[in-house]
Amino acid sequence: MSTIKMELNSTTPQKISVYLILILSILSFITLSFVAKRTPKTAPNLLPKESQPVKEIEMKITFYCKNECCCGEWADGTTASGDKAEGLIVAADTDYYPFGTKMTIDGVTYTVKDRGGAIKGPYRLDMLCKTHAEALDRGVIYKTVKIARKDQWTKNVRF
Repeated sequence: MSTIKMELNSTTPQKISVYLILILSILSFITLSFVAKRTPKTAPNLLPKESQPVKEIEMKITFYCKNECCCGEWADGTTASGDKAEGLIVAADTDYYPFGTKMTIDGVTYTVKDRGGAIKGPYRLDMLCKTHAEALDRGVIYKTVKIARKDQWTKNVRF
């Protein structure tokens, strides 16, 4: 075994101070990096501006049913917004499209009342179907979706 001998002289306390500052700087950098990764980014506002009646966006649309095969343990017949899972409902990422957002696809207006684990980002929707067979049959489609301005949500408008 070898032993490390350190001579005490006037520079040793200075070296220790430099090493401590270096170690603290590294720990601060690691901590800040970790916090920055965990801080959620602000979602861009993709809703139409006041000057726009609607905004059109190309979206990937998948389909789901309200049964356990699609909704798992949350298959209780209600959506994430608390409404019954029936009618013209789409699931969207609520960081981009809050509950109540009106979206028109091929002339039919749907309301965002649900969200799903796989529905992430501004270009994804999941459309509610009556049966699991219908959801499977419809597969995956890409469509232009018209998103209504917020002041239009309470009106029964077609756009």
